[in-house]
Amino acid sequence: MTAGQAITMVDDLEPNQYTEQQKLTWLARLDGQIFEELVLTHEHEEGAAFVPPSSTTDELLVPFPYDDIYNFWLQAMIALENGENAKYIVQMQLFNAAYTNYGRLYNRKYKPYERAPNRLRF
Repeated sequence: MTAGQAITMVDDLEPNQYTEQQKLTWLARLDGQIFEELVLTHEHEEGAAFVPPSSTTDELLVPFPYDDIYNFWLQAMIALENGENAKYIVQMQLFNAAYTNYGRLYNRKYKPYERAPNRLRF
């Protein structure tokens, strides 16, 4: 899914006053989080680097059929900015479920890095 497709989807479902640039910033924040929490903690091609989406033609990290995560995220950010707390909570619950599902897929698909044993004893 491209950033533009995600923005169009949320604009169709949740008309709002926020600019395309603001939504790109929100998408970049989410993709950065996914890159840090999932990609960098699992084996991947050497030299993998995060390039945040900066235009509507840029591809986002999460593929179909898990890409509904972007819809939930953008709707949550819109609700947060609008001060719609109940709607924000619902959208974040949907987002968290989608993120967890994608994280589980990622763990099955890519091997996590081995962690050094913790030698501290309490």
